[in-house]
Amino acid sequence: MPRFDDEQEDEVITGELMRCPDIFRARQAVAFESEMKTETLSADVLGSLNGVALAFPLLGAQAVAGAISSDHQPIWFVNFPLELSASVQNSLRDYQQVVLDFRCWSSLKWWTEVFTRIPVSDDPLTKIKQTSEFAMVACRDMTQMPWLKTTMSPQRSTNAIQCPIGELHPAIIAGTMSKWFANNPAALAPLETVLQAVVGSISEATFNYNDTRTVVTEKYEYMSEAQSIKSSVRLLCFEISRSFYDVQSGKSTQIWVNCDMSYLEYEAEFKIEEWKKSQNSIDEQQKPVLQEFVKKQTVDIGPDSINK
Repeated sequence: MPRFDDEQEDEVITGELMRCPDIFRARQAVAFESEMKTETLSADVLGSLNGVALAFPLLGAQAVAGAISSDHQPIWFVNFPLELSASVQNSLRDYQQVVLDFRCWSSLKWWTEVFTRIPVSDDPLTKIKQTSEFAMVACRDMTQMPWLKTTMSPQRSTNAIQCPIGELHPAIIAGTMSKWFANNPAALAPLETVLQAVVGSISEATFNYNDTRTVVTEKYEYMSEAQSIKSSVRLLCFEISRSFYDVQSGKSTQIWVNCDMSYLEYEAEFKIEEWKKSQNSIDEQQKPVLQEFVKKQTVDIGPDSINK
């Protein structure tokens, strides 16, 4: 949006809002022994969780993950369920339960990797580092999982934003999600809830700790010929930059934004039948451990929200 002459004296927020993280970067300040344990953990298709000594009691994983993410949420799972007939709704419900199981197990795997690198601690700064590490681990792992069929390889994308500060949130949402919802632009507006949650999860105190967030969006489609449900996944991962804190803090009088943002994006289809086969090898005790954690990180944007 161009600026008019009478607006030229307005203060402007410039710089980066967010930047693309290097999810495959070499991890620093990690003991070699811990690093080797982590690589062993990641090497097996199922993450080798079965039989591996976790960094916390299995039943305590929910409490540990919940305590860390309560102040600095690392990830959001955003569902776009369909408006379907009652008979098909049962199929969607069953499908989403499988997705929930997948996310719960994955989250347990990711937290285990995080605590291998950054041990559990009550130190607030350690929790901030663990939060960002979780977002990075989740992003990196999802791009390599055998149960996700890649439709767009991980890539760095950039957008320039020039708008009044009051239009910033819609501009961010449109910049990051408009192509994915090209056939249903009405789905963009409800994502404001997610963006507000991301903004609420950060503080200026975390600026020096590569504050990273991951958003996993999943939309569902009914295949009438096959009489089955399938889902597509879009993953965004980004580090919070200086200008994001300036906008969020509200400390200045700037009313115009002229910023860039870059982020990592990845798209895939969920291979549900492949996951079901693998799921049979997972210890039953592990499946429900982080269900409460995942549900707290989940936002459902149903047809009613989109059609308002």
